[in-house]
Amino acid sequence: MKKYALIALFLCFLSGCSSFGRGLVEGFIDAQEKKKEEMGCTILSAGFSGLQRAEEDSIKVLFVHGIGHHTPGYGLPFINQLALKMGMDAMSFDTKKIQMIDEKGQFVGHLNVYRFLNKDTGKSVVFYEQTWSGITEPIKKALAYDTMSAYAPYRSAVNAQMKFFMNSTLPDTTIYFGPDGEKMINSSLQSFCWMTNFDYEELPDNVEKFCNITAQKAIAGLSKDNFVFITNSLGSRITIDALQQIAEKITHLPKGNDKVQKALELLRQKEIIIFMLANQLPLLQLGRKAPLHVGQRDDFCLPTGKNYHQRLFKLLNVVAISDPNDLLSYALEPDSADTYFDSAFCPVISNVSITTTPQIDVGIGQIANPLFAHTNYQKNPYILDLMVEGLQEGFIAPSIDEKCQWILLKK
Repeated sequence: MKKYALIALFLCFLSGCSSFGRGLVEGFIDAQEKKKEEMGCTILSAGFSGLQRAEEDSIKVLFVHGIGHHTPGYGLPFINQLALKMGMDAMSFDTKKIQMIDEKGQFVGHLNVYRFLNKDTGKSVVFYEQTWSGITEPIKKALAYDTMSAYAPYRSAVNAQMKFFMNSTLPDTTIYFGPDGEKMINSSLQSFCWMTNFDYEELPDNVEKFCNITAQKAIAGLSKDNFVFITNSLGSRITIDALQQIAEKITHLPKGNDKVQKALELLRQKEIIIFMLANQLPLLQLGRKAPLHVGQRDDFCLPTGKNYHQRLFKLLNVVAISDPNDLLSYALEPDSADTYFDSAFCPVISNVSITTTPQIDVGIGQIANPLFAHTNYQKNPYILDLMVEGLQEGFIAPSIDEKCQWILLKK
């Protein structure tokens, strides 16, 4: 029986990021509760800032989901936890809701915007929840016949559920690398535009609208506010590709506009952070062309570099968070930043390897449920603490200090 339980766990994972077989698996785990092993955490990093930046009055956070079906509001439980850890004790009554379209009038996703505040200090944080599932769901309906065709009645109940969830989740990546991938990138570009060009009070509500993002507007918006990105699996790839498109527009801007040049200088002093949950960049980079500037980080990012005044940011801090038992999550090599990010971003990689679910004994060895390993990132209190508190020499959150081994990277 234990052997079959192990197989059930693995098949459950293959079904994608879903709740398939959750009751069966949870029951099995409950029976093994006494055999939990201590979950580990190792951080390889030079340090990074968190959401709780004492010197800043406000911050904007874009939250982007990964594969599978998501509806607007999917991120609110996680967003609520982050806001509470940041000391926010009030929330704006209205959630701003925008149905995003591109310049051709095509639907490219939903954007829900939530603002949280601290009543005593006046600090605020605005979360932008991007939902792009509406682009891929109509396309995936082409697979519906697979569950209704003549042979479907002969498929076992477990396999039928597996097939349904695989059809719901795995095609998203295939679609992204096809013609409709441009709509998914436009979903992020539209989210950037609304986030960078408007304060919360200025945002429209309950509208279907296009936001015109130009290089000049992107520079002005990015240089004015403080931004953090939190992305999941495929959402990381979409976000980075959208940032790359903006970078290319900025690179080709004609010189001479003093206002734009001043904003660019401010932008070049900015540190942008992207927390990538269930990081899949090594997998999703396979077979893709390299960024515009590759292997030139020192030229762009060192004060003595020949392209130092052409960099885009002071620093793009990439925090890749992976569970070693998540079979579709990958660590990033510390010196591989130029493989995935334009050198002009001045990217620096941090790797966080953290187990999000305990190992259990199934008779033939230890196993951590790979489904939970892929879906529990947002429920892990240490990950929440790390995002909020950050990691700096001389300061580390007590919970992280107790839980994690930090290997400090130095040049």
